[in-house]
Amino acid sequence: MDLPCWPGGHWRHDPAPQPRPQANASATPDGHGPSAPTGAHAASGFSGPSAAAQPEPSPSSARRAPDPDHSLLAVPFVTLNHFLARAGLTSRRKAAELIREGRVTVNGQVQDNPAYRVASTDVVRADGDLIEQPESAYFILNKPKGYLTTLSDERRRPTVVQFFPPSVQGLVPIGRLDKDTSGLILLTNDGEFALRMAHPRYHVDKEYQVNCFGVPDDRDLARLERGITIEGKRTHPAQVNMVYASPEGHQATLRIVIHEGRKRQVRLMMEAIGHPVKDLSRVRIAHLTIKGMQPGECRRLPMKDVDRLKALVGLQPSDRVPVRETGRAPKKSS
Repeated sequence: MDLPCWPGGHWRHDPAPQPRPQANASATPDGHGPSAPTGAHAASGFSGPSAAAQPEPSPSSARRAPDPDHSLLAVPFVTLNHFLARAGLTSRRKAAELIREGRVTVNGQVQDNPAYRVASTDVVRADGDLIEQPESAYFILNKPKGYLTTLSDERRRPTVVQFFPPSVQGLVPIGRLDKDTSGLILLTNDGEFALRMAHPRYHVDKEYQVNCFGVPDDRDLARLERGITIEGKRTHPAQVNMVYASPEGHQATLRIVIHEGRKRQVRLMMEAIGHPVKDLSRVRIAHLTIKGMQPGECRRLPMKDVDRLKALVGLQPSDRVPVRETGRAPKKSS
């Protein structure tokens, strides 16, 4: 077999199973279905519970839709190219090439459409080898300034991927911090968990320490707390506390807690009240804090913390306890 494979990728030979019935419906050509959300979930292509069996589709390029009885938060399907990438076989782009070449089968049938949606119970093979998904993993990273929260960058700028533990496949960040913002980011390959943690309906606290120019007055703070219009849309109410105000009135430090994750949200909120950000760091996500973590440090979350987060977003607790694993930022060359 001639397949590009990342270290730690999982594949093996296995007797061919019998095909099982599948459903088909529309999906977009880029590998995201019509109901696929944006953000961490769209980037990662996570899998979840399977849908009820439907009649077998005839064309190999048939596309299937999620079970309408499932909530969108259940994420029952994943696109085929994402499935291969998450297994550590190759990148999504090269996975799409393998699929178009007819080298991938789902339940014994060749699928040449990267946007074809598979469930966790489907049997996927590449060049005859069974593709297995990695076990769910949960990490927290203290992102330093100067790194993009993305899995790759066409301009070859540094990304947070270099802090990921190399032995764990399929990790993606939940939400984003911009290049000039530091602080906590959750990493996982558990799609349902990622989607719920990012969704504002679950009111997961994200606390930021904000150093700004000038000193906001009580009216400014009240505007932030009530919600403020940025880019034509009003923000949800926030918790705002003044931590420090310089006697000269040149700068201040605030603590802001929000439940949303809009792009550059805190920076835009501060600009809207006339006090732009000098320095920004996310110091807490739910009950997890930055205390004791060095910049660039990546820690595997204990299952007691994972279960606490899952309970917060209405998920069942985990049934196993993984081994602790940590990572450190690479030392800069002098």
